[in-house]
Amino acid sequence: MHLLDTLDPLTYLEINTSELASPEEIAELREKLRGQIGEYIMLKLASDLPVEQQDVLTQQTNKDELFKMLNQYVPNLDTKIDQLLQEFKKEYNQTN
Repeated sequence: MHLLDTLDPLTYLEINTSELASPEEIAELREKLRGQIGEYIMLKLASDLPVEQQDVLTQQTNKDELFKMLNQYVPNLDTKIDQLLQEFKKEYNQTN
């Protein structure tokens, strides 16, 4: 299991959910942010890889296999993901 599997984006980004009307809205926002964070990280990681490796990754549909491949392609993947999470948080807080 990776950090991204257990990350609660609402907590990580320090989002106040008291103004949301329902638990469904909170869950929807949480899933939306998870998707945005995942896309951000994947785009940033892929931009540093050769086109051939990018092509291989885009063909992968299994998340566990995708992380195995990323571990092979990206040295210190966990550290890099942590850095990208911090960058995402900084950019998110600047725009919201």
